[in-house]
Amino acid sequence: MLAHGIFENSRYTDTDLTGRDLAGIILSECSLVAPIVADSDLTSARLRDTLVERMQAPNLFAPRSGLHRVHIRDNRLGALDLFDADLRSVTIADSKLGLVNLRAATGRDVLFRGCILDELIWEAARSPASPSRTVPSASSTSTAQPSTRWICAACGSTRSATWAG
Repeated sequence: MLAHGIFENSRYTDTDLTGRDLAGIILSECSLVAPIVADSDLTSARLRDTLVERMQAPNLFAPRSGLHRVHIRDNRLGALDLFDADLRSVTIADSKLGLVNLRAATGRDVLFRGCILDELIWEAARSPASPSRTVPSASSTSTAQPSTRWICAACGSTRSATWAG
């Protein structure tokens, strides 16, 4: 796997990607089983219809990435940096995550199921329809329209994010 490479309909098992520059990589209809991604740079990566399972890494750095119809399961990550990412139909299941950074990310149907999350950051998330809109604070009484679902089943609650108008 190389930066800006395009990989389709492939399965990678126990692939060591430690320290690699994978910026701009495109994975479509792929399966990554037990990849080693410590200190790898996945800036602006595009994953579509992809499964990632049994990954262990101190940090998965993937800002400005696009994840569409991606399933991430049975992983242990110290930090998942997806700031300014575009997330659509993403499921993260049965995983242990230290810090999840979704700051300035756009999202639609993002589900955390059966996960242990130490810290979740998603301030200033944007609606896909209106990039300049931000998520109101918990104390906000705005009558905004819901446009994105961020779901955390780990804590037993399900909520839709509403966007300030």
